[in-house]
Amino acid sequence: MDAPNLLAVPASLLRQQVGRLSSSDPLVAESCIEFMLRGD
Repeated sequence: MDAPNLLAVPASLLRQQVGRLSSSDPLVAESCIEFMLRGD
């Protein structure tokens, strides 16, 4: 896995928005990213 470049995605490669996060979803997403990067 190339962790330093994991989140470096050019906007031109992103597709159309398919939905929105609920108020608690950003915390879940952040926890998942931290787990991938740190393994905690």
